[in-house]
Amino acid sequence: MKDGVMKFNYDNVVFRVIAKIADAFYISILWLILCLPVVTAGASTSAMYYVVHNQFRGGRGYIWKSFWKVFKEDFKSSLLCTLAVEALFALVHFDVVFMNSLAAANPDVAWVGAVHVIFYYLQFFVIAWGAFVFCYRGRFSDGVKRSLKNGGMLFFNCFLWALGLIALLIIAVTIVRDMPFFILVIPCLIMLYLDFALENTFRRVMSPEDREMEKEKDYTKDF
Repeated sequence: MKDGVMKFNYDNVVFRVIAKIADAFYISILWLILCLPVVTAGASTSAMYYVVHNQFRGGRGYIWKSFWKVFKEDFKSSLLCTLAVEALFALVHFDVVFMNSLAAANPDVAWVGAVHVIFYYLQFFVIAWGAFVFCYRGRFSDGVKRSLKNGGMLFFNCFLWALGLIALLIIAVTIVRDMPFFILVIPCLIMLYLDFALENTFRRVMSPEDREMEKEKDYTKDF
């Protein structure tokens, strides 16, 4: 305090942590809002990955401006990818509901309950594959077939990370079911996990020129 005026150091660790937490809420809320029409979920996820990588970790630019820019640019081209992922998820979810009703009607048939459990967890594999697809689209401009294919290749090439993501998704569903408030921050945290998981792979497939540009930008300097 000097001359009766208290001065704060906004660059200290405490304020930086508070700022990151606020950003995590902000990014998660943007993602949730722009996912509401359902068919926009893919573009919203691509935008969230881009923002988490460039703004949340790198501290470069404005969150809303970047989020909205990527969302608009990716919406039309990602629509078919979104519909493909959601159609597969809907199919698996239908199987979950069907097997659940079948298990309720036949409680003594063990295999019915086992198949229900398999389909239930298979939903998370579909979500994880979709997440890989749209993270890929958040870093590279590509067509529908290549995006779906490369998302699948990422899933298997980074299978341990994919299993970690599935575990996080299951934990997140459990937490949000009991404490819905956490839906306002969990999406950003999961995307941060994906950024750590995938960036080394993404850099390996980039051209030397692109890697040099990434190095100069030093996106991850703040986290």
